[in-house]
Amino acid sequence: MEKLFTLNTHSWIENNPEDKLEKLIDFIIREEPNYFCLQEINQQITSPIVKPDQFYVEAKGNNFPIKADNYALLIAEKLASKGLVYYWSWAVNHVGYGKYDEGVAIFSKEKLTDVESILVSQTDDYEDYHTRKVLVGNTSNKAIYSVHFSWWVDDKGEKCFEKEWDIVLKNIEARRSLGYQIIIMGDFNNAAHIKDEGYQLIKASAPFLKDTFINSKSVVGQFTVLNEIDGWDGNNQSLRIDYVFVDENVEVDKHMVIFDNVNEEIISDHFGIAIEL
Repeated sequence: MEKLFTLNTHSWIENNPEDKLEKLIDFIIREEPNYFCLQEINQQITSPIVKPDQFYVEAKGNNFPIKADNYALLIAEKLASKGLVYYWSWAVNHVGYGKYDEGVAIFSKEKLTDVESILVSQTDDYEDYHTRKVLVGNTSNKAIYSVHFSWWVDDKGEKCFEKEWDIVLKNIEARRSLGYQIIIMGDFNNAAHIKDEGYQLIKASAPFLKDTFINSKSVVGQFTVLNEIDGWDGNNQSLRIDYVFVDENVEVDKHMVIFDNVNEEIISDHFGIAIEL
């Protein structure tokens, strides 16, 4: 059995972020997942640059150094202090809230042999929050994607997700052709219930991937966002916008919503998803 989970952490934007970081650490120590992917992993732009541990794998295409308050760095250090070592990587998407380098991260118990940051947005302007990059790390037989996509249509009325997904899909197909098993998880910013948009595009364009929520033997919970959050202004309904997709030949034993005050305390504006394969 393999365990994995994903969470948009909201990191330093949360109230009492240090306390919530400790709750996340406690969960990881207790569950010891094989892999996990995190989004909105921030560090202050003004923080000093530091040298990460020897288990950090720098992503090709990421030109940002690790700084002292990098949320992923602190996770790695706190876990290592408890004897739990992960290979990890982090890549920047864009400036967040005017003061953070905001990005995505991957953690893996198995060595990450190669990691790449892939530009998927039409812009590569760090100052523009529309800039999106996907982080993908290879192990010996898996390609693990940590994603934080744009919405189907952005605030300028431009279609974004469709173009971003097309780039990721080509990358997935290339890695599958080399024999890698695909795991893609994170914040997709596209709700499952909306017709003719992002979720349906994934299902139609990548039939070889299966949604763990739909295909698991055991499912606990459903929604990952319950109301209005950043980027979903005015939302008043429960949404499923965070997903885990795996190869069609992988057996999914359990899909569980976590950090929802039912299974673990809420620590972010998103709930997480824990999977057993």
